[in-house]
Amino acid sequence: MLQTGKKEAEIIKKAIAHWKDSGLIDEKTSDKLANDVQPVGFDWQKLAFYAFLFAIGSIIVSVFLLLADEWILKFIEDLIDAPHWVKSLLFAVLAFALYAFGYRRKVKKPDQIYSNEALFILGVISTAVSATFLGLQFDTGSGHFSLLILLLTAVYAVVAYSLRSQVIWLFFLMAFGAWFGTETGYVTNWEGLFWGMNYPLRYTVFSFLIVGGSFLIGHTKISLFQPITYGFGLFQLFTSLWFLSIFGNHTDFNIWSQVSQVELWGWAVLMAAVSVGAIIYGLKNDDFLSRDFGIVFLLINLLSRYVEYGWDTLHKAVFFMILAVAFWLLGKKAETIWNLGKKKK
Repeated sequence: MLQTGKKEAEIIKKAIAHWKDSGLIDEKTSDKLANDVQPVGFDWQKLAFYAFLFAIGSIIVSVFLLLADEWILKFIEDLIDAPHWVKSLLFAVLAFALYAFGYRRKVKKPDQIYSNEALFILGVISTAVSATFLGLQFDTGSGHFSLLILLLTAVYAVVAYSLRSQVIWLFFLMAFGAWFGTETGYVTNWEGLFWGMNYPLRYTVFSFLIVGGSFLIGHTKISLFQPITYGFGLFQLFTSLWFLSIFGNHTDFNIWSQVSQVELWGWAVLMAAVSVGAIIYGLKNDDFLSRDFGIVFLLINLLSRYVEYGWDTLHKAVFFMILAVAFWLLGKKAETIWNLGKKKK
């Protein structure tokens, strides 16, 4: 018996009915398949996801509450007095234990995805703490802590690949982005442009590379991580474009505050062009992720421009009428592409 959500069950049954009407399957097979689909009223998967998120939060809170106990305070004092390398080693051992225990559970109980990944998240946190103390141990005062983040990035990549963990790979991507930002900041002494780019523009270029890289890894041994890399890259790309449309390629707040919004219009057009491109690509290739990101950030772009240019001067009804026309034209284009796709079939 296939148990699924109500909406998914309706889609599956419609597909079965279509196959029957098209003569692909007979009525007996159709009835058998339809009866095998059982809609589930309550989404236990989502409950499990939020329950484990709450559990991780509760663990963190419990650690702080334990600090109120005298023997814990004494232990913490002794630990604080220990060399940084000892603390780093302790957290490294804890991280290894959490990874090992999580992997063991993943092998024995593969269906319990969220509980297994929760252990991996705790391992990720312990790894970060271990790396922090390691950095303090070997700190030379240069301020080049991006090297430590690069080490952490490499560790997350190796562990994610070894354990086949999507959540650890997500932390790898975030650490990789953090390394890029801190390294370029260190090179520019935290105040200038890097190759003529401020942070939003840097991350726009960086995100394009992440999205492009996601297509490449789809044909490698790490193809397992292609979807999450693609999704993360799109999110970072459109977020960077949005900041770029607001601040332009400026690094000084005082200079930016005196710049006319008209001078930033080109960045807003760039964001709109990328959004429309993502929508068209998503519709042509049945890529809901690209399509949805494009639609959402096209709307965010329009609303942002409304706040910047027309909130005090343009009548609200006029703005939403413009918005309606824009999406009507977008819908017509989508319908055209969809009909072309049907003809090709």
